[in-house]
Amino acid sequence: MANNFSANMPLWILDTAGVFYSKPVIIRKILLYPNAAGDAATFYSFDPSATAKSTASEATTTVSGNTTIASTGAFTATKVAVGDAIVIKWTSTGNNIGAFMVKTRTDDNTIVVCSIESTTAPLTNESSKKYSWSIQPGYISVPVLSPGTEKCETEIDFGDGLWVPNLGLISLSTSAKVYIYLK
Repeated sequence: MANNFSANMPLWILDTAGVFYSKPVIIRKILLYPNAAGDAATFYSFDPSATAKSTASEATTTVSGNTTIASTGAFTATKVAVGDAIVIKWTSTGNNIGAFMVKTRTDDNTIVVCSIESTTAPLTNESSKKYSWSIQPGYISVPVLSPGTEKCETEIDFGDGLWVPNLGLISLSTSAKVYIYLK
């Protein structure tokens, strides 16, 4: 099954980590259907108005695999972390402008970003182009953990709803599924 991540539905069904919804949502309920005891899902969000952790102006940048961004020395641990967002403000080609949530930080030079909604190729591959961006700090918006002693569904009910400015599923245990009910 592939992720069903459409804003036109009151229910999203996610079975793969590394997806990002870039618009505000109100979450009514989250259900974790684990594959084993102790399975977990971790959602991140970022505040677009927060002070940037770091910025780059006209940095030489390469995009490959439609999700990997490389720029020498730009992604040290003090500058970017999993769950942060890279907000690309300008490129010499006009491609890839927007916010992208960081799924992994490979090393000081490379990050991998999440797919956006159901788009598996959120970026256009480019070699040695100029990019300007800011890194916005991310935060864990919803951690979901099934009990460590038995395989059972875990439900978080937010009553009137939990508003988040955007939502990224950064980690999900193997073969687990998450159902997100929207308001």
